[in-house]
Amino acid sequence: AATYSSAIDIQDAPGKIFTEEVWNRTSTLTDAPYHLSKTMAEQKAWVMAGSQTQWKLVTINPGFVMGPGVKYHESSESYTFMVKLGGGEFSSGVPHISIPVVDVRDVAAAHLAAAYSPDATGRHILCATSTSILDMGKALAKKYPPPKYPVGCKSLPIPKLILWLAAPYVSLSRDYVSKNVGLKMNFDNSKSRNELGIDYYPMETTLQEMYQTLLDLEVVKPKA
Repeated sequence: AATYSSAIDIQDAPGKIFTEEVWNRTSTLTDAPYHLSKTMAEQKAWVMAGSQTQWKLVTINPGFVMGPGVKYHESSESYTFMVKLGGGEFSSGVPHISIPVVDVRDVAAAHLAAAYSPDATGRHILCATSTSILDMGKALAKKYPPPKYPVGCKSLPIPKLILWLAAPYVSLSRDYVSKNVGLKMNFDNSKSRNELGIDYYPMETTLQEMYQTLLDLEVVKPKA
């Protein structure tokens, strides 16, 4: 969030790739305020770090954190999304929205490496892959196919024009649709690989093991 506000920001990124050198310059109090809060928080942290010599700052900038957990948290946006994806709420169709995904175990490993490696410096983008809701559904269905499991996604995304027209009726703004739907994002994770030693979990493993957690906890139930 401290790197970009909307997918359309990729058009102004050098080489059309988000790197640690890129900062979110487009969020406002009324447009992506969550992204603005993350950006302001990290910027303030760098100011604080630069005002002293007692310690140095290393930051972790993760994408959408997914993966298995020890318990189900209803307030977790990650779990809420997985319940929708694995519970059939996207069966009627989804837009093509680019999502940077990273495994929670990679995020944990990155924090430890950042804390204990004397060579770790600066910002680190954590993103295993930039995918879409549609492709996430397909990855999940490989191991948990319907109809036994309520995983659902249409084979093709909802056309952008149709979603733009319907946006006010499905709790979306047309501005959001214009800036995010149908736009591919790319993230350079080489610094996290080289400096923190992160060997990313494949997206399929991340999603499937997270879904199995929900099945084990009976948050989502297969059909008999």
